[in-house]
Amino acid sequence: MHNLALLLSKQGRYKDAEAMQREVLGVWKCMSGAEHLSTLATMHTLVLSLSNQGQYKEAEVMQREVLGVRKHVSGAEHPDTLAMMHNLALSLSNQGRYKEAEVMQREVVDI
Repeated sequence: MHNLALLLSKQGRYKDAEAMQREVLGVWKCMSGAEHLSTLATMHTLVLSLSNQGQYKEAEVMQREVLGVRKHVSGAEHPDTLAMMHNLALSLSNQGRYKEAEVMQREVVDI
């Protein structure tokens, strides 16, 4: 289902991908917990679907959640944590929040 959601997203069918990703996310959280890497990966792909639909605020909320878990599980300097920080900065930029995005990007660069 995760792979099918990715395919739907690549086809530009973001709403369909979002629905499937939400279903997959529910399963992962139930079966493996909120800190499992597959749960976090699914949340990340859901964030991309939301962003592609212009739902930046909801994407930001989810990104901040993933970032918090990522820092806890993998550490602040892990490449996946830094990638999530970068993606969050992009979401902030997409919302016109350039100063916040800059601060976050500088933090990524500093690390």
